[in-house]
Amino acid sequence: MTRLKNFLLLVGMVCAAGITQLHAQGCDCKIALKNPGTSVNSIDGIIDNEWSDADVLDTSLDSSCLKSLLDWNQTSVSQPYDSNLPAALSAKGVKVLSKRDGSNIYLAFQVKDQTQDRRAPGAPGTSLGKLSYGEKIIVQLDPNASRGSQMENGGTSITTDYRFEITHFWDTDSNQKISLSASPTQLQFFKSTTAAGSSPCNVEDWSAGTAFPSGSAVAAHNDGAGVTGGYTIELKIPLSAIGSPSSDVGVAFAVVNDLGFDPNNTPRLTGSGLPAALPLNAVSGPLLDTDPAGCGGWRTPNGWGTGYFTNAAPSVEIARSNPWWDSTSIEAFPCAADTSNYTYYRTKACKILLRADITNTGTSNQSRNLLYVWADNGPSPSVWRVVDLKEGQTIAPGGTKVAASLWDAPSGLMNHPCVRVYILPNSFDPAFDKTAILGIHDNAGINSLETTYSLGTKCWTQRNLSIVDPGTCPNCPSTASNGRESAPILQASFGGFLSSLFAQTATVPPKNGQIQWSPEEERRFGENNIVAQFRSFGITKSGVHAKRSYEFIEELGGALQLYPVEVVKKTPVLPIQIEVGNPGTVARTISVVVDTRVPAGFGNFGINIDTGPHDYKVGETRTVRGEASTLIPAGCFGRSQSTGAIFLLSGLLLTGIVVHRSRRKKDGHATL
Repeated sequence: MTRLKNFLLLVGMVCAAGITQLHAQGCDCKIALKNPGTSVNSIDGIIDNEWSDADVLDTSLDSSCLKSLLDWNQTSVSQPYDSNLPAALSAKGVKVLSKRDGSNIYLAFQVKDQTQDRRAPGAPGTSLGKLSYGEKIIVQLDPNASRGSQMENGGTSITTDYRFEITHFWDTDSNQKISLSASPTQLQFFKSTTAAGSSPCNVEDWSAGTAFPSGSAVAAHNDGAGVTGGYTIELKIPLSAIGSPSSDVGVAFAVVNDLGFDPNNTPRLTGSGLPAALPLNAVSGPLLDTDPAGCGGWRTPNGWGTGYFTNAAPSVEIARSNPWWDSTSIEAFPCAADTSNYTYYRTKACKILLRADITNTGTSNQSRNLLYVWADNGPSPSVWRVVDLKEGQTIAPGGTKVAASLWDAPSGLMNHPCVRVYILPNSFDPAFDKTAILGIHDNAGINSLETTYSLGTKCWTQRNLSIVDPGTCPNCPSTASNGRESAPILQASFGGFLSSLFAQTATVPPKNGQIQWSPEEERRFGENNIVAQFRSFGITKSGVHAKRSYEFIEELGGALQLYPVEVVKKTPVLPIQIEVGNPGTVARTISVVVDTRVPAGFGNFGINIDTGPHDYKVGETRTVRGEASTLIPAGCFGRSQSTGAIFLLSGLLLTGIVVHRSRRKKDGHATL
């Protein structure tokens, strides 16, 4: 097993994370506001026993509805700042506690946050004073859960939507209480009473901010400094202040982090929101000083989550694993038998049996349509195709596994195709009917599907197709024609420019702590494999709108690939090729961060790609190439100046794990 064809490439990948804008039918994001809970009598920013019966949403346990918050680790950053800052960002946890009694809703936000003041990019050891923009918590409520494509102003308190906005700058007293009263704008209350004709968005919009309503209470507590530091905010909202709802309410909230990094007086921000599909950028984010071009999800209650007052309504869902883009709720098998892993043979692929594990949280049968689609290997690919549409499928209480028709998969792809499964209602919407669904052939079609059918993050998931082999299917070869032709794997072709290219590659020390894999994966693969991780970060392009006084940095995703030590020793240069793109509806400047992990005693290993930054148009997709090699001195990876030889590797998070055929799992299930 000394040749390249004698090892397998197991890949879990993301294919276009498209930003869903609308409320999901029966599988939306929820927080519990069950009745009646105990009261929180002490609003002081400290979580005590009064919160013991609260619902808890924790990003470290479940990221499907609320993602971790990026934070600057306050290490030195050189110019160009927006290209190099992402390498100094770390994911921090967020917890949201929710409950209510007969008169109030109670919310608490526990946020890990190291960046509590301004620091110079090149000299982060010295404080430059208070944050410029400040930390911000935003809560939006739709009290009658009327949803809709725009906010409601029906003339009564229950037919009005509401927004609570809390800002702080870490002004802390001796009791670690953070001041929220230094400026009237730190606590602001908004109603959806601005008519569409008076709104720059031409939709029902928020009024000017006022003081918090009578009976509300809020407090913030400084939970400490440094890597483990952060803050807690407690908020009490009187039901009477939002129309006295007696049943489920619509809810959306955002946590906005000021990184304390603001060269040119433009603060860099990151954010986390519920639902996770809501956009967090400088064009269409939750902040009210964004340009009219950003009018969208945060002003569209259809895309908000649910705060349920009694019990959560029964739901038909498909689960997302951690990471969400490699869900074990989709299985792939060769031919018609569900007895072994699926191997993607590049020369001639096998037919594929796809099976989706659909969950029904109710006590009676439910019926749904299921759509299976595929795309080329890569983040945000531009070409999507339909595998199968299964109509009127019965989902029993607890759940049912539903198989698609046997699929003639395309051959000739560099890596396996990516698959998704969507849960749809039984009735087709005339705005995007059955004919339109079966005709999906690009990213625009997927976006139309998600928008028309209000598909939230619990209504769809995606999965890799297991293992890649350069050979031919031995059992049930597909009769489909080849898919997109891929470049041949020719190690020798990379040798001609190695010396000049490597000499221009910036040196970046390995960051083993940044590798995003599970402890189980580290245990199984860490000793005998080299890890190369690629993460992409986007920032809204300058000049998109004039009102912005800040920039949002978004983690768009990346790649995690493992190379077996014995293969790398015998094949010193391994090529990289992937489809990449810019998801969503805004143009971005995208940069890539490279991290590696090398087993002790291995020696030199590095990655060569152009890490940017590069400008991407809305929905733009590119094919990029690079290589991993033992010819690069240890620690020498990162930004290459040779843009003519190597292209940008970027996009949404995916995982590629190289393993030997002898390590294939024998229990019949695809796995990392």
